Amino acid sequence: MGSEGVSERNLERSARRLVHLYPSEWRRRFGDEFEQLLIDEMRHRWSARRAANVVGHAVLAHLTVAGMVGRTLAPQVQAWRAVRVLGMVVVMFLAIGIGMWSQLAVGWTWASPTSAGTRTALWLMSGALLGLSGMFALALIVLIWPIARRGRRPVGPLLALGGCGTALWIGCVHVAAQWPATATSGWETRTIVPAGLGRIGWAGTLWLSAYWVHPGRLLALPADVLAWMMISPLLLTGLAAAGLATVRHSVPTTGLLRALACVGAVSVVLAALFVAGAAAWILSSGSGPRELFQAGSLDDGGLVLLVGAVLTAAHLARRALLVADRPHST
Repeated sequence: MGSEGVSERNLERSARRLVHLYPSEWRRRFGDEFEQLLIDEMRHRWSARRAANVVGHAVLAHLTVAGMVGRTLAPQVQAWRAVRVLGMVVVMFLAIGIGMWSQLAVGWTWASPTSAGTRTALWLMSGALLGLSGMFALALIVLIWPIARRGRRPVGPLLALGGCGTALWIGCVHVAAQWPATATSGWETRTIVPAGLGRIGWAGTLWLSAYWVHPGRLLALPADVLAWMMISPLLLTGLAAAGLATVRHSVPTTGLLRALACVGAVSVVLAALFVAGAAAWILSSGSGPRELFQAGSLDDGGLVLLVGAVLTAAHLARRALLVADRPHST
């Protein structure tokens, strides 16, 4: 009897773990019933194939709740969630893209690339990043302005947003003084971007570097730089979390959804241009002179992630645009 009780508790524990793979709002509606169904299934016959099927449907449920697939959500809710996920994808794209771009920007301060493909790539990537940053700032204004005009404001999320943003900026300014190109001349005359932006971009994405796979070079870095490489991703995560908490206080009106969907669509075009530039650089094999522009495995992996981000963002922007103008349809 005791062993049967232990076995029953194990079944319940296993079923509960599987149910917790599903989104919270899905669990609130179907969790108890689904958990009992899983217990009954496991009590009679269970298989790895069925477990994989449950996990696969959990992933599908998360995508549905995020507004990425399906038609079960109300159109306005679907568009709003798609826009929120689109914002997160753009943030991820910017983090990886700026890290890749800063590698080329540092190299160009030392010498001009021998490959025309690399030169064209850096101009294209710089222009696309500038446009994406502008679109991101515009989206923030569109989101925060209505909140700022309301009587009740999300004080906690806004304070966290300001605190993480300020700490990130101060840290970037401090670490930027150690930019590898600081001692060189000629950056200002190359007119790609101002030197200050190059330093800040490098400092903000230093944690996305190959130093992590080269322990000797990593430990040779100054203590403040090493500490910044560990702290900056935490600040970025906090900034993103505070941003999402702030966005939840926005009222998803038709006008707001349409504006954000349009900003997202433009961002997708700019992101695709950046990916085209990055691909031109990597495929041109233009590492000269002195291998300043050598693409490594980290860049190859980054390009794959950027392509996936562009495809995801395009899908989300399309869904948001399709339903933003018909929020009351069923």
